[in-house]
Amino acid sequence: MHRILRPQWARNGDLPRGAMNMIKIFKILGCSCLVSVLVAVIVHVATLDGLNGFVWSCLFQEDTLYASGYSDHAFRLVRKGMSEAEVRSLLGNPLELYPPDRFRDWTSIRFSKSPGGTHYRSRVVNVRGGVVIGKLANFYVD
Repeated sequence: MHRILRPQWARNGDLPRGAMNMIKIFKILGCSCLVSVLVAVIVHVATLDGLNGFVWSCLFQEDTLYASGYSDHAFRLVRKGMSEAEVRSLLGNPLELYPPDRFRDWTSIRFSKSPGGTHYRSRVVNVRGGVVIGKLANFYVD
């Protein structure tokens, strides 16, 4: 009969010091990654521009002009199916209107722009037939 030789740590259930250190390192890295992912998800959900907008706004100087009645809270209340009149009652008069053309069959109502023609927080509501079909909020990098 053959005897299986095992190291001392395997016989009494203890791991060598190096293995214990590696386990501690993996626990710390795992917790760090989890916290980073949670922070990224919270930033993405909490901001209108999402995680990309948060990162871009940290890297580039913002130059945003909003419509006089605009607020982030009111923009969040805009939903598909609302009438254009309801949108205007929430957000006030827009800065610009882009009517339908040969490439799209909806009107884009802009509630923000860049006076200097550079990076800004874009806020657009798209309307077809007087009804909201979507909205866009992002950090535009020029």
